[in-house]
Amino acid sequence: AVLAAAYVGLCAYANAQDTFYPHSPINFIDVSGLTPEEAQAKLDEEIPAFEIPIYSGEDPTDPLLTVTLAELGFEPETIGRPDTPYGEWVGTLWFQQNERSFLYKGWDYFQHMTGNRGGAVFIYNLESSKFEAAVDSIQQQLTVPAVDTTYTLEENAICITKAKDGYFVDRAALKENLTLAGTSANGRLVTLETDPAVVLTAQDIYDQVAGEMKNAGYDSETDSIIPERPGAEFDVKAAQAALDAAAAAEPWVTVMSPSQTNS
Repeated sequence: AVLAAAYVGLCAYANAQDTFYPHSPINFIDVSGLTPEEAQAKLDEEIPAFEIPIYSGEDPTDPLLTVTLAELGFEPETIGRPDTPYGEWVGTLWFQQNERSFLYKGWDYFQHMTGNRGGAVFIYNLESSKFEAAVDSIQQQLTVPAVDTTYTLEENAICITKAKDGYFVDRAALKENLTLAGTSANGRLVTLETDPAVVLTAQDIYDQVAGEMKNAGYDSETDSIIPERPGAEFDVKAAQAALDAAAAAEPWVTVMSPSQTNS
């Protein structure tokens, strides 16, 4: 009898609520304890600012970048194919809360209190010219060109830039992924495609520069002739070890002594 009376009291308390029950998010914006009018005002302010982290599928912990729904072109009046129009989100959840029978409301409130029930996620697509422009911008931000191995011969040295693969995302796949960005609290995972760099080993470079001649020239500053320089020679094994240890895409120099050049 005591438990029954307590439960009836809970039902009466739940039935008297003029605000949303605890744990009542609408598309991940918490409206618990708010009246429908207050909830609508909060959605209008916070839904456009809702942040969408974008992760690489290989590392879903550190976002590559973060965008807001507003930056993705979210506009309440233009969202595509919603299961419920934006203007009806609050009213729909309010109706669901209050349509329960008196004796069921106590159990419903208890479920909300314990976090086992509550809220709603309304599905919609992002579709607008602003969304298309945002997809282009994000694709550009997620594109890093490959850096090929390059080298230049200097007077007594060779300057080498170590190769580094680039990456990019497929635009069609990115657009499809972001279309439903506002209906998930966990961000979006994208697949980074590899843009392979052209890699040269120290031996490859040696084969190209050993015996490469530099023609004689004239130095106007010193009014002197610059003698012809024969091909460069360097320790391939030492250069490869340095190349392996070098940071990718960063130029570095290996010095060649006069004795390491052909005569």
